[in-house]
Amino acid sequence: MEEKKDKILSRCNVIPIKNIVKYLRDGVITMDELRANGLSSEREDEINKEIVCNENIIWKRAQKSHTPQAYHEYLRIFPEGKYAENCKQALEDLEDSWWNDISIAPTEESLNAYIAIYPEGDHLYDANLLLKDIDWLNTCRINTQEAYLKYRDSFPGKHSKEITEILVGFSDQADWEFACSMNTTNAYRDYISKHPNGKKVSDAQNIISSRREHDALISGISSDKNYISAEEIQTAINNNVISREELISIVGADWANEILSYQRPPDLPIYTSPQQLQKGKTEVYFWGTPASGKTCTLGAVLSSAYTKGKLIKRGGALEYMDGLKNIFNPSGISRLPNSTSNACIYDMNVDIKDDNNRKHPITLIDLAGEIFKCIYFSSQNFDLDEDRQRILNTTFNYLKDKRNKKIMFFVVEYNGHNRIWDDNSNLNMSDYLDRCLNYLNDLRIISSSVNGIYVLVTKSDMIPCEYKDQAVEAQRYVEKYFNGFWETLKEISRSCGVKDLKVIPFSVGNVVAKQLCEFNGKYAKLVLDNICKKSDSTGRSLWDFLKG
Repeated sequence: MEEKKDKILSRCNVIPIKNIVKYLRDGVITMDELRANGLSSEREDEINKEIVCNENIIWKRAQKSHTPQAYHEYLRIFPEGKYAENCKQALEDLEDSWWNDISIAPTEESLNAYIAIYPEGDHLYDANLLLKDIDWLNTCRINTQEAYLKYRDSFPGKHSKEITEILVGFSDQADWEFACSMNTTNAYRDYISKHPNGKKVSDAQNIISSRREHDALISGISSDKNYISAEEIQTAINNNVISREELISIVGADWANEILSYQRPPDLPIYTSPQQLQKGKTEVYFWGTPASGKTCTLGAVLSSAYTKGKLIKRGGALEYMDGLKNIFNPSGISRLPNSTSNACIYDMNVDIKDDNNRKHPITLIDLAGEIFKCIYFSSQNFDLDEDRQRILNTTFNYLKDKRNKKIMFFVVEYNGHNRIWDDNSNLNMSDYLDRCLNYLNDLRIISSSVNGIYVLVTKSDMIPCEYKDQAVEAQRYVEKYFNGFWETLKEISRSCGVKDLKVIPFSVGNVVAKQLCEFNGKYAKLVLDNICKKSDSTGRSLWDFLKG
């Protein structure tokens, strides 16, 4: 500061007059100091003129503003100015009206301003008293429940009676407004809990009652992306049970758009199966109760093979086969098939090329889901209706024919072991599989002509483990929930010389809203590799030719 002052004084005859006047007004320098440092008489006259000019400007400004602050500013700069007396009178006249304005909503700033301008004012005592309790004043000015609670914690005992009365007076309304702003069922329940006799309890109860379906749906979709189907979500949005925005907040904009634009695909065709399968083709059987994922498994296998140029269609249920192979799109989102007929058996004659480009003549047999009931009731000597008898006869005509090698896939759904088939019999997937396998064993269907038996655990992506551990965890799942079936299968395989028995994890990819899928073909390749490994091939590959 002294260095700045010395610089000003040493250059007092060259610094602009307005700057000199400002320094004088701010108390940085004095006129005596300027004279002592050689201020010329001409510049002193100019400075005095500028001061007079400034005084007139500041006085007019104060009169125009007509506030204590403006008049106080004039007196600070010109305590002995020619308008000083008029200014003091104006300050005196304004004191009461200004205090009245301040006292309506006093703040620390306004109170300190009053004390500074009226150090001996009529309201000095009140101003100091209010200033000592400024935290309470600020709390009252904020006037929220949180502010009063914070003040009570910070200043225990002070204004306690007033705080209690204020909180009782407006907490009900504040809590209701908060519940409305949150607009969730839990918020309305919290309001009722806090105010069992509150003014808005009836309104809160009505809202909670109307939102039960909404909350169940939001909770279900949030915890399980396949809680309900895409069509059910569309219906819920159309009926204003949930909003599009809420769906987006749960599944994201891309999946929400896919769900809302979903259209049900055509049903897969009904088919009449032949009495006998073609000779010279390895028969690959797919067993699975309804909803086990069997149809999607076949669709994934066919789609994957066809996309990679490894599938040649030869005959059989061609329309059904084409429908299956077109389900899964290697890029983009696919629509899963509708429930297929439980009464149809589909034979699909194909050639599958292995990694060495050898062709494997295959008949893929999608067995009717109803076969499990047929077996279950037949094993108890119940009479079967015509359709069930046809399904049983056709299936076992195929199985008893020993001309072709056979591979069997038993499809089970991860976490589906307790699902009850909708027939009022209280039988689940495990019950039907156990009975089926014992029935096959009794009829000695599984023999040395069976090259491989595989248990496919669908929805394996839902197993809480990394992909590399899914095979182990899928087997543990089978051993735990299908233990009787698995132990019988091991015993039959040993006694019949079945060369390959194992559990294979399987998934079609990321399924959302039950009817949409982001396809992943890596699991389908596991199935194709095992089929090629255990089936006969025709022709010679390039590798065979090179080996001579």
